Amino acid sequence: MEVKQSKPKKPALVASTIRPPSVEEPMQDWYQTDTHLVIVVYTRQELLQREFVTVEIQPNGVTIQVILDKYSYFVHFKPTFPVKETSVVSVNKGKVEVKLGKVTAGQHWEYHGEGLSSNAVYTHTKSLAPKYRQWIVTKNTFVSHDTRLLRLKAPSGYTMLAPIGYHIHIVHSISGMQIGRSYTVMPPSLVEPNSDKEQEEGRALHLMIKYYSGGTLTPWVTSVSQGESIMVSNYDGNFDIQRLNNLTHLVLFAAGTGFTSMARLIIYALNMPNATLFSVVNILSQESSNSNWKGLRGRINSEHVQDYVPIPSSKCRPLVCICGPWAYNDTVESLTKLRGLKDEHLHIFAQTFPEQTCL
Repeated sequence: MEVKQSKPKKPALVASTIRPPSVEEPMQDWYQTDTHLVIVVYTRQELLQREFVTVEIQPNGVTIQVILDKYSYFVHFKPTFPVKETSVVSVNKGKVEVKLGKVTAGQHWEYHGEGLSSNAVYTHTKSLAPKYRQWIVTKNTFVSHDTRLLRLKAPSGYTMLAPIGYHIHIVHSISGMQIGRSYTVMPPSLVEPNSDKEQEEGRALHLMIKYYSGGTLTPWVTSVSQGESIMVSNYDGNFDIQRLNNLTHLVLFAAGTGFTSMARLIIYALNMPNATLFSVVNILSQESSNSNWKGLRGRINSEHVQDYVPIPSSKCRPLVCICGPWAYNDTVESLTKLRGLKDEHLHIFAQTFPEQTCL
């Protein structure tokens, strides 16, 4: 689906009428060693994932964004002296530390730097316009006859580790129009999901993209070569991985490349201590009647839901995740609710970018 948007928004703060956060505003501090400047953000929250901290180091300043539930807190300053382009983020109970390397080791700093325009801003994340950066293509690998796996390297000084189930937006100018699509961040490999150290550190990402002959963006994005650049936004999404902690059943419905929203989720779930059984059922909707396929055919229906979705009870706590075209998502949602599931048992992977699905 095309995004009806003339061009990506500028990276500016947008006024929000949403009520203020209930969590007390974070505080920031700093300390130094002979080799590093360390920025500390006291979040006042026990549960915080490393993925919810992004760092951008540029000649004109350092920006640290810490996402706390639905809100973002910023540290934005110009260092007193130059710092290196790499950073190390550590997340502990109620605290985030970002370690920045001093260009001149042993130099004592009287102060960490001068606060800039976004420093100490604490605002609703959805009120922030997306910011696009140039990522460099380092690999474009064949997956199937119509699908490619792209590896992109982050701009110098930038680290972004997308949470599970979150997506990014790509924009490109075609015939004078800015066209955008959303893609879910993939592991580098289903067999060796942790094989890319740079992706683990937030300095690279992988996208699996299907080619559509009549598509507007995919003929270009699936043909990009090593060394070319792609405009990529910061991540977006609302899936809470903590929902998996108290489940008895995890059921995933994916249509086509909706599988990309499930890949990292499957890997995470299989590594949980209580994971005991994993099965895959393929339903082919376009397979020829003359083929040798012995499995299920057709489109999703009530029988499929009855066969694979358990009814919630005091001993059964299912979570059903859904990703596909809008019609597919609506159908699965309706069928699961007819079976007795409520919104608390469902998560639909859908983009917040205008008129986009997770494909």
